[in-house]
Amino acid sequence: MLGLAMAHAGVTTPAMGWLLAAAGAFLIAGLVVLRQTRVCLSALCAAMILLGVVYGQLSWRGVPERANLPPREARLEVKIDRVFHVDETDRSIGLGRVAGTDQHLAALRGQRIYWALDATAPVRGEVVEMLGILTALPAEPEADSFEAYLKNAGVGFSIRRAGRLGTVRAAPAYYVWCDRMQTRLAAVLGLGLENRPELAGVLRAMTLGQKDALAENQQTLFRISGTMHLLRIRVIPHTLPPNSYID
Repeated sequence: MLGLAMAHAGVTTPAMGWLLAAAGAFLIAGLVVLRQTRVCLSALCAAMILLGVVYGQLSWRGVPERANLPPREARLEVKIDRVFHVDETDRSIGLGRVAGTDQHLAALRGQRIYWALDATAPVRGEVVEMLGILTALPAEPEADSFEAYLKNAGVGFSIRRAGRLGTVRAAPAYYVWCDRMQTRLAAVLGLGLENRPELAGVLRAMTLGQKDALAENQQTLFRISGTMHLLRIRVIPHTLPPNSYID
């Protein structure tokens, strides 16, 4: 955590390879001298801090030469990492990584990106070709904002109002099975509760982590009681910026 905090505060390590080697040496030294508790713990802590700095630096790297360009239309091939929310209008949002793009945007390849797709939700691991509005996220977002969450997740850009042009690569069979089971279990948890949607929403949230199934008053109660963290981590729709699909 200290290493991540240092990276988030702007600590940089130009010699990445040497830093990794130093972290590995500290870790090995700690394992070698297991009988000397203080030395072992000191070496282990130093190694973890260094690795935290490296991980944070790799996660939050940006593309400075593209940061100040205005929003523009772009075609991207995005590998889906996470799907956050699917609403009633067949729109979906989530995080991914740019797997391919046109040559003039080659610097974006490998970058994490937030996507808002005007189509049914893709499956994790799938590579989807999108056409939408590419926007750089603010360098210094307001604390506790959705943009701050994205920055902490290593995201520097968003593509919104995106249309799905096609599938570049299908999702692995395992993730397809998981998606199918998620849909099936959500339906099972609603059996016999057609007239009590709020109760069905609580069951889906507590067992499947579908926080978006909770009614607004239920989300408020979970937050006030401090028990929202007991549900599997997902983004709650109300935390998104207004008109997130058309911004």
